[in-house]
Amino acid sequence: MVAKAFEEEGIIDADIGVVNKTGGGGAVGWAYIANYKGDPHHLFVSSPPIIDVPLNGNSEYDHTDFTQIANIIADYGAFMLELMQNGILYLNYSKI
Repeated sequence: MVAKAFEEEGIIDADIGVVNKTGGGGAVGWAYIANYKGDPHHLFVSSPPIIDVPLNGNSEYDHTDFTQIANIIADYGAFMLELMQNGILYLNYSKI
């Protein structure tokens, strides 16, 4: 979808290859793209998991390891907090 949008908007004038890396909520893709640090011919699209996934220890990379070039997606994030009180587990969903 991104390659098509870039082409339709005249952002690129050549075909680009798209590689989908699934797994780890994005962590597999971030590890892949980190191998190309400094290479202007590689970019990726991410969403809120780039903030969330590193917080739970499932990725060594986070948003500070990459240079943002555009914000074209406006997803909402949600956090779930656990509260144990008097032996009862309460789940608190908070939308930000």
